[in-house]
Amino acid sequence: MNQPKHEARDQITRPSEDADLNSMARLALRQRAIEWTSKNDEHPEQGLQVGRANVHDRIISLLHELAKEVMRPSDPPFFAEHGKTSSFVRCTPLGQQLLDAACADFYQIEADYPLHDFSPVYKVFARLRRLMPGFPSSYFNRSVSVHDANQTVVQALWFVKALRRALGRESVKTANENFRRGAMDNFKGLSDSVGWLAQRRKDVIGLRFDLYERAAGSEPVKLGDTASLDGLDEFMACRERFHRSLHRRFGKKLLGYFWALEYGRESKYHVHYFVMLDPRGNEDHVGLVEMLGEKWVSLTEGRGYIYNGNAHADHQTYPVLGRVNLDDPQTITGLQFLMSYLTLAGLFVKLDVNKRFRTFSKGRFPKGPPRKAGRPADRVAGSRLKITVAEARANFMKFI
Repeated sequence: MNQPKHEARDQITRPSEDADLNSMARLALRQRAIEWTSKNDEHPEQGLQVGRANVHDRIISLLHELAKEVMRPSDPPFFAEHGKTSSFVRCTPLGQQLLDAACADFYQIEADYPLHDFSPVYKVFARLRRLMPGFPSSYFNRSVSVHDANQTVVQALWFVKALRRALGRESVKTANENFRRGAMDNFKGLSDSVGWLAQRRKDVIGLRFDLYERAAGSEPVKLGDTASLDGLDEFMACRERFHRSLHRRFGKKLLGYFWALEYGRESKYHVHYFVMLDPRGNEDHVGLVEMLGEKWVSLTEGRGYIYNGNAHADHQTYPVLGRVNLDDPQTITGLQFLMSYLTLAGLFVKLDVNKRFRTFSKGRFPKGPPRKAGRPADRVAGSRLKITVAEARANFMKFI
C-alpha cells in the first residue's frame, strides 16, 4: 500500500491469469449477497424482505476451484482406515472440499438464482450429484463397519472418476471458455477504459447508485415459483429514458459510466450504476444522486426508487464516491473492486435474459491511451491487482 502516487494511475491493469480473475469473481459473488441484504433493510417502505442472503456464493466458487484441483495428479482423496473393532472413512483436504461440494443443495442454489445461467463447470457437478442422490456423506469420520467403509470409498471414488472424465471432455472445456468470455471481455475492456481516463484526469466525482422498480401490490418470487421476464421491456425502456436524461443533464462533464442489470428473487430487476463526472459544478454528489432519483421515480410513475450509495460515502472502505483522486492507490483499489463486482460474477453465473437486452454497458470513456503515455518500465503487469486480491481474500473487505 506504499506505492508512489505518481505511478497509481497506471495500476488499473488487466489481469493476466485466470487465478486472479477467479479470485475477484469469488469476491464479487460474495459481495452481491452482502449488499442486497443491507439495501433491502434500508428500504422497508418498499415491503421488501431480505434479498438473497445465502452462502451459495461459497459453494459456487468452490466448485470452480475444485474443477482445476481435481484434474491434477494426487493421492486418492478418500480412503478407509481400518482398526481392530471399527473402520473410518477419511478424506484428504481435497476430499473434504469434494465432500462439501457433493453435499451442496443444488436445487436450493438454482431456486435462489432465478433467470440465471450457470457455468458448464457448475452443471457438471450438479448433474453428477443428481446421479448419486444417496451420496453416503453420513459415513464419513465416524465409526462404521468394514463393509460400509469400503463401499463408501468405492462410491466416493466413482464420483471423483466420473467428475474427472466429464471435466476433461473438450466439449466441456470449450463451453466453459465461451461462457467466461463475455465477463472477461467486459472486465478487461472496462479496466482499460477507466485506466485511460485516469491517465488524463487527476480527480473526478464518483456517483454510485442503483435503480429499482416495484409494481404496486407485487410480491417477491416465492421458492418453487417460476420467475419470468414480465415487466423487463418496460423496465429497460425506463432505464433507456433515464440514461438519455443523464447525458442531457451532465453533457461534456459526463466523463464515463458503466452499468449492469441484475435480478434477485426478492428485489427483481435492478440496475447498478457508476458515473464519473468533471468535478467543476458537481461538488454536491449526494444531492446529484437524489436529483437523479427523483427523475427515476418520475419516469417509472412512482414505481421506482433509487439506492444512493453516495449518501453512505463516509462508510466506504476505499474512496471511490464523491471527489476522488485518481493518483491515490486506495482509489485505484476501490475502482478495481467495483469493476469486478459489476462484471466478474459472470464467470460463474450470469443473468439469462432475451438477447435483445444488454446486461452490461459502458461509455463516454477515452477510446485509447494518451499518445505519449506509458507505464513505468519496472512495473510488472497486473501486479497491483494481485496485491489487492491477496488483501481482500485475507480480510473479506467490502468493495465500497
